[in-house]
Amino acid sequence: MLLISGQAVSAFADGIAFVALTLLVLDTTHHSVSKLAWFAAARMFPTVAFLLIGGAIVDRFSRRLLLLISDSTRAILTGALVVLIGLGQLRFWELMMFAVLFGTFDALFMPATTSITPEIVPEDLLPAKNAVRPLSQNLIGEMIGPAVGGVIARFSTSWALGIDCTTFFVSAGALALMKPTAKPTNNDDASMWSDIKEGLHYTVKTRCLWTTLVAVAGVNAFVFTPMFVLIPFFLLHDLHTSRYIVGYSFAMSGIAGA
Repeated sequence: MLLISGQAVSAFADGIAFVALTLLVLDTTHHSVSKLAWFAAARMFPTVAFLLIGGAIVDRFSRRLLLLISDSTRAILTGALVVLIGLGQLRFWELMMFAVLFGTFDALFMPATTSITPEIVPEDLLPAKNAVRPLSQNLIGEMIGPAVGGVIARFSTSWALGIDCTTFFVSAGALALMKPTAKPTNNDDASMWSDIKEGLHYTVKTRCLWTTLVAVAGVNAFVFTPMFVLIPFFLLHDLHTSRYIVGYSFAMSGIAGA
């Protein structure tokens, strides 16, 4: 319950921040759609590049500790962004630096939050837990969060990002209240590179895994990611809608996902 509730609160604010960051980049770059695309790429590239390394790290340290580090670091990064906005000194290169660092710690958070579940949930309840998390993510993080984020970011992107910063600490607090989890002991003799090669080999030889990954990668690359870049630009630049409509447009996909 601590894990789910902490991440649900954080996911809600992530939805708020997603809209706020989109609007912030467009405002900072005078509605440059290409720079918004570069920002999205800067956040995603380190996640993809370091995800295998993150998985190997997660197999060597306490998953709860790594989640605490990831949440705390992302809170500090978001707080620094809020300060720069408040001082009126935010520039595009600083947004790019934020995206790269944030994406790097996402690469640590993702495998840690997946692998901690079997440690704290009985095997017969794993299907239920694995169903609750994406439902919570879609309902709270991708529907309610963006809808609220569009309203808040209409008036102040710094307030929207400040909320996200606070909820990272809330999530970290929930993790701190959990019982400590032990350091994994099954990979003490293997090197990180050996683990990565083993994981890649297993994926390549398992047809249902690599074909699914290729299909999902194609859809993400050519459908979803361009939509997240182009729809806000289209709404603001071509249709001249209000800023909160951007949040509502993202919320509609969350409704469908939930």
